[in-house]
Amino acid sequence: MKAIVAGAFMALSVTAAGAQQDVTSASAVLPGCKFYVALADGQEPTLNVSVALAAGYCAAVLDALASSSALDPVMCLDPDIDKATAMLAFIRYIEARPQRMRERFVILAREALREAWPCVHGGVKP
Repeated sequence: MKAIVAGAFMALSVTAAGAQQDVTSASAVLPGCKFYVALADGQEPTLNVSVALAAGYCAAVLDALASSSALDPVMCLDPDIDKATAMLAFIRYIEARPQRMRERFVILAREALREAWPCVHGGVKP
């Protein structure tokens, strides 16, 4: 998986440099998150370059947000949560807000995790 993420970052940077399309928008990344969840569920979804890139980016964003969750005063992410479950939180949150699909995925992903795993002690981590 680390090789996929590393390859996705390299390809994403090359793609972003040569294209006008925003590859970090929710609409661009969402298919990759769905691919990752389907794969984790034992399915064999169709893979192409853009979906592979988006899957790597989705996984990398999740890792980054999970790693920095200790610094987020309103998100208390369960450390035992698996990636597919967190990605489902992304998917549900974003799909419930289709008018925001052009926004940056990382912003919506953070919002999704904050909503799914809020701190229950008045915004203060236990």
